[in-house]
Amino acid sequence: MLGSRVPIMQAPLGRAGGVQLALAVSQAGGLGTLGASWATPEDLREQIRILRRSTEGPFCVNLVLDFEQEARFEVVAEEGVPLVSFSWGINPEFIERAHAGGTRVLVQVASASGPVPLGRQVPRSDVAGMPPPVSTHDLAEPGARTLRRPMLARDSPIRRSRRAADRSE
Repeated sequence: MLGSRVPIMQAPLGRAGGVQLALAVSQAGGLGTLGASWATPEDLREQIRILRRSTEGPFCVNLVLDFEQEARFEVVAEEGVPLVSFSWGINPEFIERAHAGGTRVLVQVASASGPVPLGRQVPRSDVAGMPPPVSTHDLAEPGARTLRRPMLARDSPIRRSRRAADRSE
């Protein structure tokens, strides 16, 4: 999955995860993710360099787009991270710049029910009664105008849990 040896992606966890957790996940074969939305640009640059020096595995940097992220994204672009993920919004300029630098882009979406037009704000799901976010790895491709709906493998854990839930009703 996205260059990792095992199909596990660590949630960014904001400040709670940190560089050591992202590093441990990447070293174990998964996709470690650095929650970077509140790091200073200087700290973020150092954390990215620690990850790059310490693991051959891929890693991801996450930015929450509900907050100003231009300076942090600039660091991500300059450092050429393998993957960047965005939560709580879509920024077409960031996506284009990431792709131009060879960085793959992941976007957290509130619903997997259909395509999300680029440039339109993704609905927030921290409002009472809304479902939790769904992450997709089938993302904005260079030149794409929408995020494609995620495809689930026929025998994925999500589909198995859905079938089990349907049988129990």
